[in-house]
Amino acid sequence: AVGWAAGIERLVLQRERLGLSGAWAAELPPRVLVAPLLEAAAPEAGANHRIRSHAWALADRLRAIGIPAQLWLPALDAVKPISSPIRKIFREAERSECPVVAVVGADEARAGEFGANLKHLQSGRQALCASSDEIQAFLAQIEHERPAPSVL
Repeated sequence: AVGWAAGIERLVLQRERLGLSGAWAAELPPRVLVAPLLEAAAPEAGANHRIRSHAWALADRLRAIGIPAQLWLPALDAVKPISSPIRKIFREAERSECPVVAVVGADEARAGEFGANLKHLQSGRQALCASSDEIQAFLAQIEHERPAPSVL
């Protein structure tokens, strides 16, 4: 049998299972790109699923506290092992014009509800965050360091 499906129903069901009911799209341009760092040979069964679920939930939680976030999920491939090299993640952030990347790997997914490794692309500054306060402090610090626009 041959068929085609968009998979929207599975996405909606997964959001409901995670208890996420926030808006699907941010009204402001994204400030943070949330990306799972998946492993081709995951050490434990279901590890990549947990990482994906955490990344999805993190993007919703960031939006809920007023931080415009975009979720990047690499395509699922039933033939090849799943992986998301960090290089691809940063390329996607540049394409999306997101100044900060929140990378979620296995360690970050275990760090707490807001567990992520944040990186500001322009300055290279990084921080491992586990709470909303840590994320907001990191973003405030980046905002504070940003040079003022020049007036001609």
